[in-house]
Amino acid sequence: MSKKSGKIADLIHGLRGQAENAHYLGFFECFNRGLYYEAHDVLEELWLSDRNGPNYAFYKGLIQLAGAFVHLQKNRLKPSLALFNLAQKNLTLYPSHHERLNLLEVLGIIHDWSDALIESDFTLNPLNTKPAPLLHLMKCSPIQQGTLVIATRNKHKLQEIQKIMGDHWRYLNLLDLPGAPEVLEDQATFDGNAQKKSLELAQWIMSNGILCQSLAFPLLILADDSGLAVDALNGAPGVYSARFAAMDSGEPGNSADSENNAKLLRLLHDVPAAKRSARFHCVLALTEIETPYSPQAEWKIKTFDGICEGVLAFEASGQGGFGYDPLFVPAGFEVSFAALGEEIKNRISHRSNGLSKLKSYLGA
Repeated sequence: MSKKSGKIADLIHGLRGQAENAHYLGFFECFNRGLYYEAHDVLEELWLSDRNGPNYAFYKGLIQLAGAFVHLQKNRLKPSLALFNLAQKNLTLYPSHHERLNLLEVLGIIHDWSDALIESDFTLNPLNTKPAPLLHLMKCSPIQQGTLVIATRNKHKLQEIQKIMGDHWRYLNLLDLPGAPEVLEDQATFDGNAQKKSLELAQWIMSNGILCQSLAFPLLILADDSGLAVDALNGAPGVYSARFAAMDSGEPGNSADSENNAKLLRLLHDVPAAKRSARFHCVLALTEIETPYSPQAEWKIKTFDGICEGVLAFEASGQGGFGYDPLFVPAGFEVSFAALGEEIKNRISHRSNGLSKLKSYLGA
């Protein structure tokens, strides 16, 4: 026995004889004690023995996650981010709950720690300022009903939708589907844009035979379009909410959140508090496909509306959220969406209202 194998045998001593492989359990024992190098090594043995197995990329992703924290311990920040990205790529190949592990939580950890590195421009090591994350195995995995494809690359929106919709689905998103079409949002209404995005993505997926074979059916493709409607601006920015500032310059694509908020405040500079009413409006479009052989004539398309009324503040506040959240104060509250926190926002937001109707429809 090599020195390394002997060390691993010591690490997993006492974990043998349980339902899961001792190396798999040993990974979590080591990771949660901050022994990231050991976590890497103990799972590597299992990964090497499963090179042709269904969990090959799953184990590889967890090994890369541990490796990212090894780099952080050695203050190698850019290599750490590279491994976070590789871990995400591998782990998103699997259902949201796999081998008793909540991958939504794991991907949330990856996003948070990656963001911390990027936002500091690699000048601060988050391991020095944040508590080390813990990974927990669930007592059992929930039963999943099919595949829910969320037509967005916006990670904030993905986390919000997945948290609200729960554990009943295998989730995929546009980050998991390289080559997915960029849909031109050229419709005059939220409803029109949402339906167009959902249907065009469904058509693309169903035209890809290899991809279809890898998906669990029924297949649901969920797209949304949402925005802010300000009464003092006759409903603007509306469907142009994401590219509000860019409309002035004619630049293609969406604007930065800070630019959109700055333009909104500028336009409302002389509008008094009593006339700053606004609402977030979201339309969710769901395309349902029962089997890989369902003709398009049998696809079902349904839409679900959600609205959140409020007013616009005179200045931004709060550290959370995205988009216009720092300016929007929902009815019944004194602080902005960005200051309310994720839990409250997910309960009262326009998207939450629409998703609750969707959940009721699906019986989730």
